[in-house]
Amino acid sequence: MLTFLLVEDTFFQPDQGEDDMANAAKRGFFRGAMDALVEARSKQATRYVNSALLMLDDETLRSHGYTRAELRKSAGGSYLY
Repeated sequence: MLTFLLVEDTFFQPDQGEDDMANAAKRGFFRGAMDALVEARSKQATRYVNSALLMLDDETLRSHGYTRAELRKSAGGSYLY
């Protein structure tokens, strides 16, 4: 059974070292929120670029090391702007 300890809105497993917990606690709420925002925007950019790459022909995709199947996996979704 795993137990979790809540320290400044961040969950820790008991087997983590004290240094890891202290560093994450120093990060703070806004740093965690900013990291989440950056991660979400990065995923959105990847989806957008993959959707744009799908407009290219198969020959061009192959020459750049992409396959249509792998681009379709992470492309798609809707965009607000």
